[in-house]
Amino acid sequence: MGLINQIAKGDMGALEDLYKEHKTYVFHIALTILRDTYLAEDAAQETFIRIQNNAGKYRFGISEKAWITAIARNIAIDMHRKRKYEVVREEQEMEEQPVFPEDKLEFLSIIQVLDETDREIVCMRIITGLKHREIAQILKLNTNAVKKRYERALGKLANGMKEVG
Repeated sequence: MGLINQIAKGDMGALEDLYKEHKTYVFHIALTILRDTYLAEDAAQETFIRIQNNAGKYRFGISEKAWITAIARNIAIDMHRKRKYEVVREEQEMEEQPVFPEDKLEFLSIIQVLDETDREIVCMRIITGLKHREIAQILKLNTNAVKKRYERALGKLANGMKEVG
């Protein structure tokens, strides 16, 4: 029995297990879209709240990871849209950044040269390990288009790294 099915039945231990298993890549998906650590943390928390509230709506046959990724992506996009229309706030004091490996921070800064869709495809493939087919479902694109965009994005990143190095 999958964790989401257990969550739908009210098993809070299953929610905790799901959180431990998926929190890192949910955060990275949100960070890729929002480009703000604090908002990405909020989006990740909201993702798990939404998973708990909507576990009964999960359609079996779709991978849990793809379903979770779609929820995280939609929340981050909604937050991004909302932020676009907010009044510019005063600069906030810098607080301690969440800890994750230096190479992932570097990776996230390197992929900023890609357009938003290509950045999402690369992150979903590399960070979350989703298959091209699953990414295509989430982004509502053709699987071959996702594969081609992924290949081109990697080529662009490789060329950019040759120029720097």
